[in-house]
Amino acid sequence: MAAMMQRTNNFQWGDIGEDDDLDILLPPREVIGPDENGVKKVIEYRLNEEEKIIKVTTTTRVEKRLLSQRAAERRKLSSGRSNDIRRFNVCRVCRMRGDHWTARCPQRDLLSLMETRLTTEASTSTEAYVPPSRRTGASDSDMRSRRNDENSVRVTNLSEDTREQDLMELFHPFGAVTRAYVAFDKNTNVSRGFGFVNFVSREDAQRAISTLNGYGYDNLILRVEWATPRPG
Repeated sequence: MAAMMQRTNNFQWGDIGEDDDLDILLPPREVIGPDENGVKKVIEYRLNEEEKIIKVTTTTRVEKRLLSQRAAERRKLSSGRSNDIRRFNVCRVCRMRGDHWTARCPQRDLLSLMETRLTTEASTSTEAYVPPSRRTGASDSDMRSRRNDENSVRVTNLSEDTREQDLMELFHPFGAVTRAYVAFDKNTNVSRGFGFVNFVSREDAQRAISTLNGYGYDNLILRVEWATPRPG
C-alpha cells in the first residue's frame, strides 16, 4: 500500500484532463471489523491541499441494543416523519404524546377510581344543591364574586398546547364547572402556562385540588391550588 501511495503521489498531474475524476487516484475504502468487541475501523484516502494522498482512519464501536416494540416504534416515528404526524398519537386520558395508547394509560385506573368515588358521593348526598343565585340574600354582585373568586382554582405548569376545552374535560368529573380559562400571550398567542377553573361548588373545587395537584398531564406535573381572590 505504501508503494502504491508513493507511485500515486509521484503521478504526473499533467497527464490528467480537467474533466477527469481524481478519485481514480485514491486507494479503495477499507472496512475492518467489527471484531469481537464491536470495534470497527474504516480507512479512507483523500487528497490534501498539496495534492498528496492522506490516510484517514475512523474507529467506532458497534453496539446492539434490545428495544421493546413500543420503544422501537417511537424511535422510528420520531426519525422519519414530520412533527404533525408525531403529535398525532396523544393519550386521551393523561394527554401524553407518543408514550402509550389510551387503552394502556398507566393513570387510567386512577381516573376510573376518581370518577367512581365522585359518583358515589353524589348519589349518597342527602342535601340538595342550591345555586348561589337562589340563596337567601344573594345579589348579582355576590354571585359574580363567588363565580370569580370563591370557587376559582388556579392551574399552573400547563403545556403550550393546552386549551380551555382540555381543562373542562379534566376538571368536569369533580363537579359542575362554570368556566375554564387559559392565559395566552397577546403578541405570540402562545399559552403562558397557567389558567383558571371556576366551580359551582367549593367542595367540588377542593376535591379537584386534592386529586389533581401533582398530577401528570401532557408530560408535565400540574400544580393546582386555590386562586388568589382579586382585590375588591
